[in-house]
Amino acid sequence: EPVSFESIMNNKVTDIVKNEQNVAMADQKIWTLKECCQVFCDSVVNMWRRGNIGACEFDKDDAIALDFVTAASNLRSHVFNIERKSKFDVKGIAGNIIHAIATTNAIVAGLQVLEAIKVLRNKKQDGRKLTDGCKFTWVVRKPIGSGNLLQPSPLEQPNPNCYSCGKGSITLTVDCKKFKLEDLVDVLRKNLGVNTPSIMLNSSEIYLEGEGLEDDEVEFFKSNLLKTLEDAPAGGIKDGSIIEIEDFTQDLQFQIVIQHRDSSEFDKDTEPDNFKISGDAPKVKEKKVVTEEVKTIKKRQREEDDLEIIDNNNKKSKIIEVL
Repeated sequence: EPVSFESIMNNKVTDIVKNEQNVAMADQKIWTLKECCQVFCDSVVNMWRRGNIGACEFDKDDAIALDFVTAASNLRSHVFNIERKSKFDVKGIAGNIIHAIATTNAIVAGLQVLEAIKVLRNKKQDGRKLTDGCKFTWVVRKPIGSGNLLQPSPLEQPNPNCYSCGKGSITLTVDCKKFKLEDLVDVLRKNLGVNTPSIMLNSSEIYLEGEGLEDDEVEFFKSNLLKTLEDAPAGGIKDGSIIEIEDFTQDLQFQIVIQHRDSSEFDKDTEPDNFKISGDAPKVKEKKVVTEEVKTIKKRQREEDDLEIIDNNNKKSKIIEVL
C-alpha cells in the first residue's frame, strides 16, 4: 500500500526493522523508512549538484548512486511488503558481487604455498612422485566435528583411461599419403563428437576454427584442409605421429595416435571410408558438484597439529596439519 512522504517523516507509519545483533559494519544496518526518505532526498540533491540528472549510470562503487538505489528500492519494497535490504546487500545484488572473505583467501593462498613446497621437496628426492604427500583441503565456514576448520583429503589418482590426465588415447589408422586434413576434420566431427576442432602437431597449430581469427589466419587454415596428412605443416602427419585435439566450446581435449596403412589394405565392407578408429570416444569433462553435506559427512584423513584458533568468546578450534 503506498504511503506519503509526510506520513513517514512525521512518524505516522508503523515501521518495524529487523537488524541482526552485533552488526559489524554500518552498511550492514537496514535503514528505517524515515532514514530511507532522508537518504533518498540527499542523494537526489547530490546528483543535481553534479549536473547529471537524467544521464546517470549506476556504478556500485559510486556512493551517491548506491545510496539512491538502496533508499528507492527499500521504499518500494515496503509498499509491496517485501523484506528490505541493507546497503551492503544491495551493493552485492545490484553489482552482482559474490562477497569474499579476505581471511579465507589468505588461508587458501597459504595452503597452495605449502603444497608447492611439497612438490619441490619431492622433486629433489629420488623414488618419490611429485604429488606424494599432497592433499586437497577444504576450508569450512564453521568448525565441525571436534572443532576442525580445515579438512584435508588425499588427491585422486589419475584415471588411466582419461585423455587429459592419464595415458588414454585414440588410434586412427589411415593412408597418410591420401587421407586429407579435411577428411580428418570430418572424422573429428562425425565420429568423435568434436564441434570446433583445433589440431596441433609438434606444438604447432595446423588447423583452427572459430571466432577471433584474422583473415590471413582463416585463409592459412583453409588452405591446409586440401593437403594430405603427409604434406601437412609442422613436418607432416605420418605413421606414429601424435596430434593434439581440442574443442574449446565443450572443454574437450585428447590425443590421437596416427597409424599408416595403405588404402588397398582396408576392408571395403567394414571400412568403406578407408579409416579405422581404435579406443573409446573422448568424453567432455564433467564438473563435480560437492555439497556442504558431502563435505561434512565424507570421511577424511586428519593429522592434528598443536595449533589452535581462539575466537572472541575464548572458544578454541583446532586446525588440522596440512604440511
